[in-house]
Amino acid sequence: MPRHALPSFAASLCSRLLLRLPLVAPAVLLGAALLPAPRAVAQNVSSVALSPAAVVGGSGSTGTVTLSGNAPAGGSVVTLASSKAQAVVPASVTVPAGTKVATFPVTTTAVTASTSASITATRGTSSKSATLTILPLLSSLTVSSASVVGGAAAPTGKITLNGPAPAGGATVTLTSSATSRATVPATLVVPAGTSVATFPITTLAVTSNGSTTLTATHAGFSKTASLQVTKTSACLAIALDRPGAASGTTIGGTVQLNGVAPAGGATVTLTSSNTAAATVPASVVVPAGARSATFAATAGTVASATNVTLTAAFGGVSRTVTLPVTPATAILAVSLDPASVSAARPSTATIRLNGPAPSGGATVTLTSSRTSAATVPASTTIPAGSLSGTFTVTSKVVTATTSATISAAYAGTTKTASLQVSASPLALSVTFAASPVTGGAGTTATIRLNGPAPAGGAVVTLFSSATGVATVPSTVTVASGADSATAAVATSAVTFESEVAICASYGGALAAGTLVVAPGAPPVTLSTLSVAPTSVASGGSATGTVTLTGASPAGGSTVSLTSSSPSAATVPPSVTVPEGATTATFPVTAGSVSTDTGVTLTAT
Repeated sequence: MPRHALPSFAASLCSRLLLRLPLVAPAVLLGAALLPAPRAVAQNVSSVALSPAAVVGGSGSTGTVTLSGNAPAGGSVVTLASSKAQAVVPASVTVPAGTKVATFPVTTTAVTASTSASITATRGTSSKSATLTILPLLSSLTVSSASVVGGAAAPTGKITLNGPAPAGGATVTLTSSATSRATVPATLVVPAGTSVATFPITTLAVTSNGSTTLTATHAGFSKTASLQVTKTSACLAIALDRPGAASGTTIGGTVQLNGVAPAGGATVTLTSSNTAAATVPASVVVPAGARSATFAATAGTVASATNVTLTAAFGGVSRTVTLPVTPATAILAVSLDPASVSAARPSTATIRLNGPAPSGGATVTLTSSRTSAATVPASTTIPAGSLSGTFTVTSKVVTATTSATISAAYAGTTKTASLQVSASPLALSVTFAASPVTGGAGTTATIRLNGPAPAGGAVVTLFSSATGVATVPSTVTVASGADSATAAVATSAVTFESEVAICASYGGALAAGTLVVAPGAPPVTLSTLSVAPTSVASGGSATGTVTLTGASPAGGSTVSLTSSSPSAATVPPSVTVPEGATTATFPVTAGSVSTDTGVTLTAT
């Protein structure tokens, strides 16, 4: 019974079904059977095979032609042809007498893109073909990490060839589309006999998230890879070593990061809102591996007390501190170290003047608002010429967290500081109810103290390192006596995974939690359609299978089905892939045909 080769359809979710004719009883005429006349057996081409079926341009392959029967005396000559000039075959090959098989060489030349050549063997009216894929030497370009923080990470690129590099190696040209984000070497040599080589990628600190396209080129053929370079998820703090300065004096400042500075250090930009009243250097560098750096601010000449705003900026984050500049010697502030102590523990109070103490020293009067919680000496003297003096505050045993106001008075000015007497020193932490979260969804941040908040509560300042990705309220209050509070975190949709630092600051403590915001899941689509068996007799049946690219969503996925010839083969109008599954099957019923018929089944 004759059978015909099924045509091949590339890039199509279709399957071919061949219907065979039913057997027909021998014809009878006038009581005598009709007998076919004897005829010679033809040596038709049965098949053509290639090994290997895919080669790098310039490499060879071996073709094998097989006849349907043994070649006669003198052998059988089979004509050969190639559809592409990049694959060359002999004009013919002879199958030796008494055998069915002969081999022939296929030579190739270099290509700049993947090329398919059809190798055809013909004898008489019969011919068969096989496809040889000719590949460029360059196969792929990949990076060790698809998303990195600019200036803080150094990913690695990898070049892979489709075969070993030739003698002398394979020189691959490398480029980056955005050299302000990442740079690569100009070339990379894959050593002879190997197929893989790596190269370093240098990333740079950036102020916004973005990507660069890395390109590798060899012999006119290129491969690309995308690298996301994100800005530093940094928290930043700025502080002064005393709360003010007199005209003509200097005051020390400190900038602090929530993590260590990357290789090359972190350059923090400094500015003053009033350069006539106070100046700062243009920038300060936090050394690589360190978390902080110091700088000096110089107070100018002012006629009256003037507040100057000093700003520190790094990685898209900026923070400020106020510097009061005064014209004459007076108490600027009283500070306590620590400001929160355990019961019966001492704290050191520092009185800072805006200028040097006069001859004979400056005698400062001291008081405590709650002597049951903390006591101070009646007075202390700051030596002549000094800008500051210290004294000891002694805390008492208390049954609950208690605050005492410590006051210092001199020359008509009084400044105060509050001392909290509790069971443990102050510390902060930031955690999340969920991380990672899908961009556009929210989560909850928990800000926790390591002890109860004082009377009136603890107002904690909050800020995000990347407000385009995640936002938080500016403050959250930990209620008096409580040790934690929650704040809502809102996120925006993202196209690649992003890390955002949610920062909390209170009472000199700085803490950060890292929130990971991820992109949403890609949609599920139709992947393949297959049918088994691919050849059935009239009235027979087959089974079709549809496959999705991922698990079917809630409610399942309905796939529409059609047949190119319903009279020859029928399918149901649709099939549903159940929720959570990736495949579903459906029946194919063959009709009655008078000749072999190919039917195309389509799934949508």
